[in-house]
Amino acid sequence: SIGSNSFDSSGLVTVTIPDSVVTIETHAFSNCDSLKVVNFGKNSKLSNLMEYAFHKSGLKNITIPSSLSTIRKHVFDGCFNLKTLNFDINSKLIDIQENAFYSTPLTTVTLPSSLEYIGSSSFSYCSSLQELSFENVDNSQLMSIGERAFQGSGIANTIIFPSSRLEFIENSAFSYCSSLNKIEFTSGYSLSVGDNAFYGTNITELDIPSTVRMIGSSAFSSCTNLKELTISCDSQVIINNNAFLNTQIGKESISL
Repeated sequence: SIGSNSFDSSGLVTVTIPDSVVTIETHAFSNCDSLKVVNFGKNSKLSNLMEYAFHKSGLKNITIPSSLSTIRKHVFDGCFNLKTLNFDINSKLIDIQENAFYSTPLTTVTLPSSLEYIGSSSFSYCSSLQELSFENVDNSQLMSIGERAFQGSGIANTIIFPSSRLEFIENSAFSYCSSLNKIEFTSGYSLSVGDNAFYGTNITELDIPSTVRMIGSSAFSSCTNLKELTISCDSQVIINNNAFLNTQIGKESISL
């Protein structure tokens, strides 16, 4: 393993992690302003990447080895040069914990189909993040997108949410994503959309399939360009208070 604070605030520029390393402990490479590249081997056995391991380092890109199951809290938080995030093929990643990539300048993220949990504020205020996608949406293991997970990010592409297991889009998950103009809920599982989940986004139309079972308070409030709402004719969705407050939706723009 690489111990806690081993290289904290050092002048390292490039690091190659041996395949035999199983654990990188807390703050191992934090505050390494000059650190631009970290390489993992194709046969990396890394299974523990602990809190704050690369916090406030100068990393420009990172490829997560397939052996890693959890990206812990604040691991890459404060990496203000981190623009590229990749995952090795056959990724075993299950969990991205809170604030893992908070306010980094990532531009494109494709999350692996093995991922089950996206933690709170994990990609919050990634203002350069223009494209978010999920690998293999029909067979994704994703179950929950946490509170404020992408709040204030720059997402501008159409987000197609996985259909196979997704149960929760938590409170404020995509709030204040002012460039987000289209989302698609694919049929397949019972989904709850939390309070303020898409508050203040630029969504213009919305199709709610029968598999969406609950829309939280103010979930689409202040989506000022939202004009068209289609609800599946066999829907039993519960729509809570102010879910569509301050939108352009009226009786004439709702289709059943």
